[in-house]
Amino acid sequence: VGGNEGLKKVNTLLTQDCKILLISDSTSRQIQNYVKQKKISFRKMRLGNANFLKKYKPFMVLATTDDKELNRKIVEQAKS
Repeated sequence: VGGNEGLKKVNTLLTQDCKILLISDSTSRQIQNYVKQKKISFRKMRLGNANFLKKYKPFMVLATTDDKELNRKIVEQAKS
């Protein structure tokens, strides 16, 4: 997600051979630079539930919102 914790996760994942899709309602300047450089993909979206998982079908999910309950829902939905 677009905050500091999300940026840390993105920076770590950029060292791996993987595609990164960041979903957030906001981004940092660094995230915007990564998008411009085509290092990551970005979808601007406010997350209120885990329904986005059905659309994007990610291999791995890192839930880093500031809402612990939403993070839990995202992780549980990703496991199923």
